[in-house]
Amino acid sequence: MISYHTLGIYFNEIILFCSFAATLVVYNYIKFFSTIYKNNFKEKKSIVPIKIVTMLVLVILTSLLFYLSYKTIFLGLIILIFCLAYVYPLYGINKNIRNFGGLKVFIVAICWSSTSVLIPVFESSINLEKNSILIFFQRFFFVFAYTLPFEIRDLKYDLPSLKTIPQIFGVRKAKYFAIVSLLIFIIFSLGLHIQNPVFFYSELLTAFLCAGLILFSEKNQKKYFSSFLVESLPIFWLATIVFFKYLFN
Repeated sequence: MISYHTLGIYFNEIILFCSFAATLVVYNYIKFFSTIYKNNFKEKKSIVPIKIVTMLVLVILTSLLFYLSYKTIFLGLIILIFCLAYVYPLYGINKNIRNFGGLKVFIVAICWSSTSVLIPVFESSINLEKNSILIFFQRFFFVFAYTLPFEIRDLKYDLPSLKTIPQIFGVRKAKYFAIVSLLIFIIFSLGLHIQNPVFFYSELLTAFLCAGLILFSEKNQKKYFSSFLVESLPIFWLATIVFFKYLFN
């Protein structure tokens, strides 16, 4: 929804649902089903409700594809290939993308930015122009910074072979990279929205809050720090857009 406000295009409820549904299906597949053969019988039974919901959402998602343009479906398939390559070994290589050192956060940022920016553009009446491309790259740098608190949290769970940014460079340097990424995000915001206070102020506030959450991120963080506070950041971003639109218009 943030992209619809930023790009100035009409909301497309089908795209919003498809983006949500595809994210849910892919996330559940990677988290639960791609490793189901490793789980015992008890664990398999515990995910039956998740499996049923995922299959229902997948059926609805498939039926809605007929309402989308070929460009949108093609881009969606490319994103899906990236997601599958995250789990399954690449052709001719005995490793998946997840096992290539440091690539995890970049793949997440590319898929997230493509889904939240490029797909709404492809499905709207506007062309892929300079502003849309700049917003795509701006979103990429934001997502890169935004996901690092989760990688810091997962340090105690991730295998050393994953070679995430915090594993390679340490928590302190990972935070530096995230802050630099947010500075680039703000520079993009200046170029895109300096004459539009609604989006500039909302992105500035979101970047500052994100920076604060990054600085307070620790390996042994509190239970709901990432799963609630950090995950709520996009909602905060959207809320600030609505607030500043009300304030300035």
